[in-house]
Amino acid sequence: MSVSLKVSLMAVRASALQAAAKDPDAKKAARTIRALSVDPLDELQHMVTLQPTVGDQRQLIDTSAVDVEMSGAVPPDIPTPAQRTIYRTEPVQAVRAGLVRPGAGPPV
Repeated sequence: MSVSLKVSLMAVRASALQAAAKDPDAKKAARTIRALSVDPLDELQHMVTLQPTVGDQRQLIDTSAVDVEMSGAVPPDIPTPAQRTIYRTEPVQAVRAGLVRPGAGPPV
C-alpha cells in the first residue's frame, strides 16, 4: 500500500470519526487528524508533479559525469509514473555499467 493511499485512508477515517463522534473533544481531535493528513497529501501531489520524466533524460545525460550513448526513443503513450521510474533507474544503470566496464560508455 502506497504512502499516499495510507494517508488518504487516515483522512477518510478521521472524517468518519468526526461525523460519528458525540464528544466535542473527539470531534476536535478527528478534525485535527484529518487536517494533518490532508496537508501531506497536497504536498505529495506537488512533489509528484515536479518530478522529472523521460523527456528530461537528455538533460540528465548531458550534465552527468558519465560518458553515455543514448539511443532509441520512449513511446509517447507511456504513463507518467512509468516515465518517472525509467528516469530514476537510468542513473543507477549508468553507474553500475561504469563499475563493471570502467572507461566504456554505458548505453542508455
